[in-house]
Amino acid sequence: MEVITWQLGIIVLVAVFWFISRRAAFWLCLGLTAWTLAMLFFLPLIVIQLAVIWGTWALLRYLSAQRDIIKNLAEEQQIAVRETSAEHRLVLVGTKHRLYLNERIRHATEVIIILSGWISDSVVDTTFVRLLDHRLRQGCEIYIGFGWRNSDGQHTMSRAARRALQRLEALKRRHQQRLHIAQFGTHEKLLVTDDEVVFGSNNWLSNARFHNLERSLAVADRELANQESIRAKRLIVQHENS
Repeated sequence: MEVITWQLGIIVLVAVFWFISRRAAFWLCLGLTAWTLAMLFFLPLIVIQLAVIWGTWALLRYLSAQRDIIKNLAEEQQIAVRETSAEHRLVLVGTKHRLYLNERIRHATEVIIILSGWISDSVVDTTFVRLLDHRLRQGCEIYIGFGWRNSDGQHTMSRAARRALQRLEALKRRHQQRLHIAQFGTHEKLLVTDDEVVFGSNNWLSNARFHNLERSLAVADRELANQESIRAKRLIVQHENS
Protein backbone atom coordinates (compact mmCIF):
# COMPACT_ATOMS: atom_id res chain seq x y z
CA MET A 1 0.00 0.00 0.00
CA GLU A 2 2.85 2.38 0.82
CA VAL A 3 4.42 1.71 -2.58
CA ILE A 4 1.18 2.63 -4.37
CA THR A 5 0.78 5.77 -2.28
CA TRP A 6 4.37 6.77 -3.04
CA GLN A 7 3.90 6.26 -6.78
CA LEU A 8 0.70 8.31 -6.75
CA GLY A 9 2.61 11.02 -4.94
CA ILE A 10 5.25 11.02 -7.69
CA ILE A 11 2.56 11.36 -10.36
CA VAL A 12 0.98 14.32 -8.55
CA LEU A 13 4.37 15.95 -7.96
CA VAL A 14 5.44 15.67 -11.59
CA ALA A 15 2.05 17.01 -12.73
CA VAL A 16 2.29 20.00 -10.39
CA PHE A 17 5.79 20.84 -11.59
CA TRP A 18 4.63 20.40 -15.21
CA PHE A 19 1.94 23.04 -14.86
CA ILE A 20 4.45 25.37 -13.20
CA SER A 21 7.16 24.81 -15.81
CA ARG A 22 7.89 21.99 -18.27
CA ARG A 23 11.61 22.53 -17.75
CA ALA A 24 11.17 22.27 -13.99
CA ALA A 25 9.21 19.04 -14.43
CA PHE A 26 11.98 17.60 -16.61
CA TRP A 27 14.66 18.37 -14.02
CA LEU A 28 12.41 16.96 -11.30
CA CYS A 29 12.15 13.70 -13.26
CA LEU A 30 15.94 13.58 -13.59
CA GLY A 31 16.28 14.19 -9.86
CA LEU A 32 13.76 11.50 -9.01
CA THR A 33 15.57 9.12 -11.37
CA ALA A 34 18.90 9.75 -9.66
CA TRP A 35 17.30 9.34 -6.21
CA THR A 36 15.64 6.08 -7.29
CA LEU A 37 18.89 4.58 -8.58
CA ALA A 38 20.80 5.69 -5.49
CA MET A 39 18.32 4.80 -2.76
CA LEU A 40 16.42 1.75 -3.97
CA PHE A 41 18.00 -1.69 -4.16
CA PHE A 42 15.06 -3.89 -5.22
CA LEU A 43 15.16 -4.12 -9.04
CA PRO A 44 11.41 -4.59 -9.67
CA LEU A 45 10.65 -1.53 -7.52
CA ILE A 46 13.30 0.49 -9.37
CA VAL A 47 11.76 -0.45 -12.71
CA ILE A 48 8.24 0.40 -11.52
CA GLN A 49 9.27 3.77 -10.10
CA LEU A 50 11.23 4.77 -13.21
CA ALA A 51 8.25 3.75 -15.35
CA VAL A 52 5.95 5.91 -13.22
CA ILE A 53 8.30 8.91 -13.37
CA TRP A 54 8.92 8.90 -17.10
CA GLY A 55 5.52 7.49 -17.99
CA THR A 56 3.92 10.47 -16.29
CA TRP A 57 6.31 12.80 -18.13
CA ALA A 58 5.54 11.16 -21.49
CA LEU A 59 1.77 11.29 -20.93
CA LEU A 60 1.84 14.96 -19.94
CA ARG A 61 4.00 15.76 -22.94
CA TYR A 62 1.63 13.93 -25.28
CA LEU A 63 -1.48 15.64 -23.86
CA SER A 64 0.19 19.04 -24.08
CA ALA A 65 1.20 18.39 -27.69
CA GLN A 66 -2.39 17.48 -28.56
CA ARG A 67 -3.65 20.61 -26.82
CA ASP A 68 -1.13 22.74 -28.73
CA ILE A 69 -2.24 21.22 -32.05
CA ILE A 70 -5.87 22.00 -31.28
CA LYS A 71 -4.99 25.52 -30.12
CA ASN A 72 -2.96 26.23 -33.27
CA LEU A 73 -5.71 24.84 -35.47
CA ALA A 74 -8.30 26.98 -33.70
CA GLU A 75 -6.14 30.08 -34.13
CA GLU A 76 -5.70 29.37 -37.86
CA GLN A 77 -9.44 28.92 -38.26
CA GLN A 78 -10.16 32.15 -36.38
CA ILE A 79 -7.77 34.09 -38.61
CA ALA A 80 -9.39 32.64 -41.73
CA VAL A 81 -12.88 33.47 -40.44
CA ARG A 82 -11.91 37.04 -39.56
CA GLU A 83 -10.64 37.55 -43.10
CA THR A 84 -14.01 36.49 -44.53
CA SER A 85 -16.64 39.14 -45.22
CA ALA A 86 -19.31 39.35 -42.53
CA GLU A 87 -22.05 38.99 -45.14
CA HIS A 88 -20.84 35.45 -45.80
CA ARG A 89 -21.18 34.30 -42.20
CA LEU A 90 -24.12 32.74 -40.39
CA VAL A 91 -24.43 31.92 -36.68
CA LEU A 92 -26.18 28.64 -35.83
CA VAL A 93 -27.68 28.03 -32.40
CA GLY A 94 -29.31 24.92 -30.93
CA THR A 95 -31.74 23.01 -33.12
CA LYS A 96 -30.80 25.09 -36.17
CA HIS A 97 -27.75 22.84 -36.47
CA ARG A 98 -29.82 19.78 -37.33
CA LEU A 99 -31.97 21.64 -39.87
CA TYR A 100 -28.90 23.24 -41.40
CA LEU A 101 -27.07 19.90 -41.68
CA ASN A 102 -29.91 18.24 -43.56
CA GLU A 103 -30.38 21.27 -45.80
CA ARG A 104 -26.69 21.44 -46.72
CA ILE A 105 -26.60 17.72 -47.48
CA ARG A 106 -29.62 18.05 -49.77
CA HIS A 107 -27.92 20.77 -51.82
CA ALA A 108 -24.30 19.55 -51.84
CA THR A 109 -23.03 18.64 -55.29
CA GLU A 110 -19.29 18.05 -54.82
CA VAL A 111 -18.29 17.05 -51.32
CA ILE A 112 -19.67 16.55 -47.81
CA ILE A 113 -17.24 16.26 -44.90
CA ILE A 114 -18.34 15.69 -41.31
CA LEU A 115 -16.07 15.45 -38.26
CA SER A 116 -17.80 14.67 -34.98
CA GLY A 117 -16.57 13.34 -31.67
CA TRP A 118 -19.43 10.87 -31.42
CA ILE A 119 -22.09 9.28 -33.61
CA SER A 120 -25.57 8.08 -32.72
CA ASP A 121 -28.59 6.63 -34.49
CA SER A 122 -30.58 9.58 -33.16
CA VAL A 123 -28.94 11.53 -36.01
CA VAL A 124 -27.72 8.75 -38.30
CA ASP A 125 -31.22 7.40 -38.78
CA THR A 126 -32.89 6.00 -41.90
CA THR A 127 -33.81 9.48 -43.17
CA PHE A 128 -30.23 10.72 -42.78
CA VAL A 129 -28.79 7.66 -44.51
CA ARG A 130 -31.30 8.09 -47.34
CA LEU A 131 -30.10 11.69 -47.80
CA LEU A 132 -26.49 10.53 -48.00
CA ASP A 133 -27.40 7.73 -50.38
CA HIS A 134 -29.12 10.16 -52.74
CA ARG A 135 -26.12 12.51 -52.74
CA LEU A 136 -23.74 9.62 -53.40
CA ARG A 137 -25.85 8.48 -56.34
CA GLN A 138 -25.59 12.00 -57.74
CA GLY A 139 -21.78 11.79 -57.67
CA CYS A 140 -21.07 13.63 -54.43
CA GLU A 141 -18.10 12.44 -52.32
CA ILE A 142 -18.69 12.01 -48.59
CA TYR A 143 -16.06 11.82 -45.84
CA ILE A 144 -17.03 11.02 -42.23
CA GLY A 145 -14.67 10.92 -39.24
CA PHE A 146 -15.44 10.35 -35.56
CA GLY A 147 -14.01 8.72 -32.45
CA TRP A 148 -13.24 10.95 -29.46
CA ARG A 149 -10.87 9.07 -27.15
CA ASN A 150 -10.44 9.26 -23.40
CA SER A 151 -7.14 9.50 -21.52
CA ASP A 152 -6.63 5.74 -22.03
CA GLY A 153 -6.89 6.15 -25.79
CA GLN A 154 -10.27 4.40 -25.95
CA HIS A 155 -13.49 5.39 -27.72
CA THR A 156 -16.67 4.15 -26.05
CA MET A 157 -19.23 2.83 -28.52
CA SER A 158 -22.77 2.83 -27.17
CA ARG A 159 -25.53 0.72 -28.69
CA ALA A 160 -26.83 3.83 -30.45
CA ALA A 161 -23.35 4.45 -31.87
CA ARG A 162 -23.02 0.85 -33.08
CA ARG A 163 -26.38 1.03 -34.84
CA ALA A 164 -25.34 4.29 -36.50
CA LEU A 165 -22.02 2.82 -37.62
CA GLN A 166 -23.74 -0.30 -38.99
CA ARG A 167 -25.97 1.92 -41.13
CA LEU A 168 -23.01 3.87 -42.44
CA GLU A 169 -21.04 0.71 -43.18
CA ALA A 170 -24.00 -0.79 -45.06
CA LEU A 171 -24.15 2.40 -47.11
CA LYS A 172 -20.42 2.22 -47.75
CA ARG A 173 -20.75 -1.27 -49.19
CA ARG A 174 -22.95 0.26 -51.90
CA HIS A 175 -20.65 3.24 -52.49
CA GLN A 176 -17.09 2.01 -51.94
CA GLN A 177 -15.45 4.69 -54.07
CA ARG A 178 -17.32 7.77 -52.86
CA LEU A 179 -18.03 7.16 -49.17
CA HIS A 180 -15.12 7.23 -46.72
CA ILE A 181 -15.59 6.46 -43.01
CA ALA A 182 -12.87 6.52 -40.37
CA GLN A 183 -12.75 6.15 -36.60
CA PHE A 184 -9.86 7.94 -34.90
CA GLY A 185 -9.17 10.25 -31.98
CA THR A 186 -10.97 13.49 -32.80
CA HIS A 187 -12.91 16.00 -30.75
CA GLU A 188 -13.35 18.32 -33.72
CA LYS A 189 -16.78 19.43 -34.89
CA LEU A 190 -16.58 20.32 -38.55
CA LEU A 191 -18.97 20.42 -41.48
CA VAL A 192 -17.79 21.17 -45.01
CA THR A 193 -20.17 21.16 -47.97
CA ASP A 194 -18.88 22.39 -51.32
CA ASP A 195 -17.86 26.03 -50.74
CA GLU A 196 -19.02 26.37 -47.12
CA VAL A 197 -17.47 25.38 -43.80
CA VAL A 198 -18.96 25.36 -40.28
CA PHE A 199 -16.89 25.54 -37.08
CA GLY A 200 -18.41 25.23 -33.62
CA SER A 201 -19.34 23.09 -30.64
CA ASN A 202 -22.04 20.85 -32.08
CA ASN A 203 -21.41 17.12 -32.51
CA TRP A 204 -22.98 16.79 -35.94
CA LEU A 205 -23.49 13.03 -35.91
CA SER A 206 -24.78 12.52 -32.37
CA ASN A 207 -26.57 15.64 -31.16
CA ALA A 208 -30.30 15.52 -31.81
CA ARG A 209 -31.82 16.87 -28.61
CA PHE A 210 -29.66 19.91 -27.81
CA HIS A 211 -29.96 19.82 -24.02
CA ASN A 212 -26.85 22.01 -23.83
CA LEU A 213 -26.16 25.28 -25.59
CA GLU A 214 -24.49 24.71 -28.97
CA ARG A 215 -23.21 27.50 -31.17
CA SER A 216 -21.42 27.41 -34.52
CA LEU A 217 -20.32 29.75 -37.27
CA ALA A 218 -21.00 28.92 -40.92
CA VAL A 219 -18.67 30.62 -43.38
CA ALA A 220 -19.30 30.68 -47.13
CA ASP A 221 -15.82 30.94 -48.60
CA ARG A 222 -14.49 28.70 -51.37
CA GLU A 223 -10.82 29.04 -50.43
CA LEU A 224 -11.38 28.34 -46.73
CA ALA A 225 -13.65 25.39 -47.55
CA ASN A 226 -10.98 23.97 -49.86
CA GLN A 227 -8.30 24.29 -47.17
CA GLU A 228 -10.43 22.54 -44.55
CA SER A 229 -11.57 19.96 -47.10
CA ILE A 230 -8.00 18.97 -47.99
CA ARG A 231 -7.00 18.74 -44.32
CA ALA A 232 -10.05 16.74 -43.22
CA LYS A 233 -9.93 14.38 -46.22
CA ARG A 234 -6.29 13.60 -45.48
CA LEU A 235 -7.16 12.76 -41.85
CA ILE A 236 -10.06 10.51 -42.76
CA VAL A 237 -8.30 8.65 -45.57
CA GLN A 238 -5.24 8.17 -43.38
CA HIS A 239 -7.32 6.42 -40.70
CA GLU A 240 -9.89 4.77 -42.93
CA ASN A 241 -8.26 1.36 -43.02
CA SER A 242 -6.17 1.56 -39.85
